[in-house]
Amino acid sequence: MGHSILFVDDEMNILTSLKRLFTTTPYTNFFARSGKEALEIMKNNQVNVVVADLRMPEMDGIELLKQVKSSYPDCIRLVLTAYSDKESVMKVIKEGEVWKYILKPWDNKELLATIEKAFSHFDSKTDQGQGLTPPPANQFTGKKVFFLYPHTVINEDFILDLISEYEVYFLKDHKKALRILKKYNDSIIFINIDVHLKEKEWQEYITNLMNDKSTRNVKVGIVSYNSDQDLIKKYLMEILVPCGFIQLKVGLEQSKKIIQKVLEANEAKRGRAYLRVNCTHEQNIFFNIKMEGNLYNGRIIDISISAMACVFDKTPVLEENEKIPDIQLNLKSAIVRLSGILKAIRKDKGYTLYIILFDPNMSVKNRLTLLKFIHATLQLQLESNYF
Repeated sequence: MGHSILFVDDEMNILTSLKRLFTTTPYTNFFARSGKEALEIMKNNQVNVVVADLRMPEMDGIELLKQVKSSYPDCIRLVLTAYSDKESVMKVIKEGEVWKYILKPWDNKELLATIEKAFSHFDSKTDQGQGLTPPPANQFTGKKVFFLYPHTVINEDFILDLISEYEVYFLKDHKKALRILKKYNDSIIFINIDVHLKEKEWQEYITNLMNDKSTRNVKVGIVSYNSDQDLIKKYLMEILVPCGFIQLKVGLEQSKKIIQKVLEANEAKRGRAYLRVNCTHEQNIFFNIKMEGNLYNGRIIDISISAMACVFDKTPVLEENEKIPDIQLNLKSAIVRLSGILKAIRKDKGYTLYIILFDPNMSVKNRLTLLKFIHATLQLQLESNYF
C-alpha cells in the first residue's frame, strides 16, 4: 500500500503551491481548506501524514492535530508556521502533540526531504515497512527507555516517577549503547549532549544512529541544559530528532512532564499496568509467609510493585482469594514486610506457581523499596549481557 498525505491550509495559494510540488511524487495527496474538511477527508480515506497550517479560522492547526492524534494515533503530524510562531510550536513538539514544524516560506527540497522522513517515521510505527521494520514490541513488555549519560537530577529524582510504568535503563558508554540499540531497535533513548563528546561529535553520532539501518527505528530525544536556540533548531529541524529537545533549565517538574508526554506519544507503556522483573536466575531473592503459626519459605519467580509469582519449598495450606497477613520479601539487601491475597494457583512446567497480589495500600517506603529493587535488577541484567 502506498503512502498518503493531507495538506490543510485556509489560503488557496498555499495549497496550489503544494499541489504543484507534490504532483510528481508517488504519494496520494489530499487537500483541505479547514480543520472540519480535513477531518471529513480522514474519516473516508487512509491518511499517513497530515501537514496543517498553524493559523486557520474556527479550528487552528494545533487543535486539528490534537484531534488527529486522538482519533488516528499512528498518523504523523506536522504544522506549517511562520517564524514568529516558532516558540509556541516548539513547545507542542516537545510535548509530543506535533512531530515537526515547517517554516513558511519553505525550501522545496527541504520540504520533500522532511515529508520523506515523516513517511519513514510512519513506517517505523506500523507494518508498512516492507520487511525492514521489526514487529512491534510485545504488548506486555512495551518499549525499553534508555538514558545515555543521564544528568544527576534525572538519575536521582526523576527515575522513581518512571520505573513503575516504563522499563528504564541508564547507559554510561555511548559506544556500547549502539550494540544495545541494535538489539532493541524499537526503543527510545534520551541523550545528554552536555558531556563526553564535543557538540559536532554528538551531532554526527546522533545522525548516524538515526540513519543506520540497524538503529533507524530507535526514537531519539535530547536532554540538555543548553538553551541555545540555534542548536535546538538544528536538532529539531535539520537532524529531526523525533522525541524533541528537553531543556532542563525550564525546571525539573516541567522536564518530567515533557518526557512523560513524549513517552505517551510514542506508546512506550506496556500492556500490563506495572513493570515486572524476572528473578529466576537472581541470587538472594526469596520470601516467607506466616499462616496460623506456620512459616512457609519460597522463591520469587517474578515481581512487580503490585504482585509476585512464586513457588513454595513446602506446599502451604492456602486457597485462592485467601488473605495473607504477613509476607516478608528478602530482596538481596532489602527486606519488605507487607500483606496480600492469594489470587491464583497454577501448574507450570512441573511445579506449582502461586500468584500473590500485594496490598495496594502498602507504605510509601515499601513501594519505593520495590521500585528501586526492580530498576536495579533490570539494570544489572542488562549490564551483565552487554558491559
